[in-house]
Amino acid sequence: RREELTSWVKTNLNPLILRIELDQSSTLLFTDGSQKKDAEAPQKVSAGAAWLVRVNDRVRQGRFEREQATPYDAEMAALTRGLKEAVRNLPENVASIHVFADNQAALAAVLAAWKWPGQVTSTVRGWLEKLPDHQVHL
Repeated sequence: RREELTSWVKTNLNPLILRIELDQSSTLLFTDGSQKKDAEAPQKVSAGAAWLVRVNDRVRQGRFEREQATPYDAEMAALTRGLKEAVRNLPENVASIHVFADNQAALAAVLAAWKWPGQVTSTVRGWLEKLPDHQVHL
């Protein structure tokens, strides 16, 4: 199974990321969230989240940890913050944001939230509505 994954990454994922990196009209967003249990207090659970945005040769990244949060909460937070960072100060020629995340439910929830008011969602929605060719790819 591990060999299959390694082969898939080499033949599919790596070439896809390279194509996106070389496309000056695209940017990359990678996000992840995970759960952390305290060995001394098993009932105490926290979650961490991280994002990395690459626009041409510039990279912005961030991470944080929250107590009393689930991995899903962390995934949602990473996606929301990552998307907000992705659209911040984008060059005019960038029309596509390619999101790489491992939680489809969190992605769907973040996209569905764009219909509702909110600072983060309005930032991303504003960028999407600015021009008809602006897109987010999952």
